[in-house]
Amino acid sequence: MGTQYKTHDLDVRTIVEGFLESAPAGSEAVVAAVESTISSSKTLYDTMHNTVQQAIEVAGSSIKATLNGTSKTGRQAGARTPRIAKP
Repeated sequence: MGTQYKTHDLDVRTIVEGFLESAPAGSEAVVAAVESTISSSKTLYDTMHNTVQQAIEVAGSSIKATLNGTSKTGRQAGARTPRIAKP
C-alpha cells in the first residue's frame, strides 16, 4: 500500500483513539459503531486497492500479448512477402 495511505491511516487511528479514550461513560455503543465503521472502511479500501492492482496486471498482460501477437504476425507476413531484387 502507498506511503500516504499508511500515514493517513495512522493519523486517523491516533485521532480516533484519543476520541475513544475521552468518551464519556455510557457511550460504548457509539465507540463500537465508530470502530466498526473504521474497520469496514479499511477493509473496503484494501479490497478496492487489490482489485485495481489485479486489473492493472490483467491489462498489462493483455497489452503485452497483443503486442507480441502483432509483432509475430508482422514477422510472418514479412517472411511471406516476395523479395524484389534491387537494380
